[in-house]
Amino acid sequence: MTTRRDHLLTPGCTQRITSLGICLMLAILVTVLYVRTAKYEFVGLDVGQYVTKNPQVLTGLTWNNIYWALTTNVASNWHPLTWLSHMLDVQLFGLNPGPPHLHNALLHTANTVLLFVAMRFMTGATWPCALVAAWFAIHPLRVESVAWIAERKDVLSAFFGILTIWAYAWYTRQRNWRRYLAVFVALGLGLLSKPMLVTLPFVLVLLDIWPLNPRVEKNIPRHSLTPIRSARTLFWKSRWNRLVLEKLPLLVLCLASSWTTIRAQKSGGAVSSIELLSIPWRLVTAAVAYVTYIAKTLWPVGLACFYPHPFTVAREQFTTWAWMAVGSGLLLAIVSLLVLLVWRRRPYMAVGWFWYLGMLVPVIGLFQVGGQSHADRYTYLPSIGLYIVIAWTLRDLVDRWAKLKWPTIIAASLSVTVLILVTWAQVGHWKDNVALYTRSLQVTERNYVGHSGLGHHYRDQGELTRAIKHLEQSVAFHPTSVELRLNLGRVYSMRASQLTRDNRSDEALKQWTKATEHYDQALFLNPRSVNVYNDPGVELAKHGMFDMSERYLIKALTITPDNDRVHANLGNLYLTQHKYVKALEYYESALALNPRNINVYINRGDLYRRQGNFTQAEQHFEHALRLNPYDPEAQEALKRLRDESNGSQ
Repeated sequence: MTTRRDHLLTPGCTQRITSLGICLMLAILVTVLYVRTAKYEFVGLDVGQYVTKNPQVLTGLTWNNIYWALTTNVASNWHPLTWLSHMLDVQLFGLNPGPPHLHNALLHTANTVLLFVAMRFMTGATWPCALVAAWFAIHPLRVESVAWIAERKDVLSAFFGILTIWAYAWYTRQRNWRRYLAVFVALGLGLLSKPMLVTLPFVLVLLDIWPLNPRVEKNIPRHSLTPIRSARTLFWKSRWNRLVLEKLPLLVLCLASSWTTIRAQKSGGAVSSIELLSIPWRLVTAAVAYVTYIAKTLWPVGLACFYPHPFTVAREQFTTWAWMAVGSGLLLAIVSLLVLLVWRRRPYMAVGWFWYLGMLVPVIGLFQVGGQSHADRYTYLPSIGLYIVIAWTLRDLVDRWAKLKWPTIIAASLSVTVLILVTWAQVGHWKDNVALYTRSLQVTERNYVGHSGLGHHYRDQGELTRAIKHLEQSVAFHPTSVELRLNLGRVYSMRASQLTRDNRSDEALKQWTKATEHYDQALFLNPRSVNVYNDPGVELAKHGMFDMSERYLIKALTITPDNDRVHANLGNLYLTQHKYVKALEYYESALALNPRNINVYINRGDLYRRQGNFTQAEQHFEHALRLNPYDPEAQEALKRLRDESNGSQ
């Protein structure tokens, strides 16, 4: 007689308990590794653009901000759902780096558990799926995506990407429009988070080969079909016709996302032109990057937040890189051929390998965005393909040679332990700007972004001598960068102003001379850039050279008449000269171009304060604080105004 206790210990129940235990262990692993990021700072790179200096994000979830998220191309991308997630953080927790870090960690935890559940749902193999999910959860290459708040788009899009895979597996068990709609919606939400998922329909085709492997309809009796429906039914019953056709709506969605993204990146100037980065260079870096990611997956050492593109720091080494590309290309071709030869016996090898190759296509460098040769964050979803190959190969070895069971278990456990230790150390490098950029300089060569990041950090701390040292090195490594030249010119100018206040005019003149040299070099590199006129114009005004400053700013305005920053800077120039009417004129035009320019409200408020119009001044300072409640300049201006107003009474 079967007791209730015996019924609870059925194989199915035991498997569910095992799966729940694995999910719990995976969640604990991720939590232990990433919970300390709650104490970390907002680090540099793009976090200002995404959070700390973005007025839309800083004012939280409003209807105007939601509309902005749906229409903006800020950061050279179109990912409205990511913007909304950052706004939600600020809405709930204010400008506090702890909750956004935990938000990223929570999403990574959800992705890990969801990956295990989806793989288990598709394959029915518990322990290989657990190994894939564990490697995904704790690999050091994940740190950049999780510990960097600006990479929310990675973990958020991956959540919907894995959900899409799970929904598709669910759909293949009973094909109907409701289940297909779930696949379509999940993919759409993923693309709204980051367009990295544009190759996901290709991955779904691979999953059709293995492990889903839908049943082939053979020998359909023609007498069972009505004359009207026979042709359509026979066509739909054909396996590959059906599998291809059902991906078309998803493909259209991905093409629309790709087109929108390309437009956004071109409008933001993030895309390298063919003239700047030739096709041979793109092919070279793409081939090398593919092999580099494999090497870092197997041996994750020397990880950095930025890897300089060889074209920007070592153009003369093209021949060396070309030979590396040839070797990498041969390796990729050989592996691709081998997995195709064994795909009938071991289909997981072809599926995992082409998952890896296919998902990296948007970010491999053929369509170059940014100045990096590769990036750890790009492996977030593609690396799953490699984990599948390794995990199921180990399973096959154990199935074939039972005596390898314990050595395999020990090797897998050892790999997890080592990865945990390396990831723990890697997470620590993201605690602040100094740790992050210093680590990058230690493990890479000619890293101009690392030196530039440290230069900006020391500039903000007022340590201008140290800032100049790093920015000089940054320019030495990338002398053709207009932005780096301008940054160095600004810091030299700040140093000149500092020395002038200390009555060290001779030294101040030397610093100002160096600043103008870099401004002139930036002008030579790109005479059509608005910043090569705008930035020197601002600095000239600080040194009292008003006529020359005006000429520079007017020239900047002729290049881009709709640039609100230039209009605002002209207003600031005239405000300094007490030309209030002209200052107001340019402030008005700046606000007409950008009604959310906080600095204009602060400066116009200061203009009214100088005129004794405290009511108007207070209104402008309060409006600036409504746009950014955390702006220290607006807070200080309003406090000073109220103290002055109370004192005059």
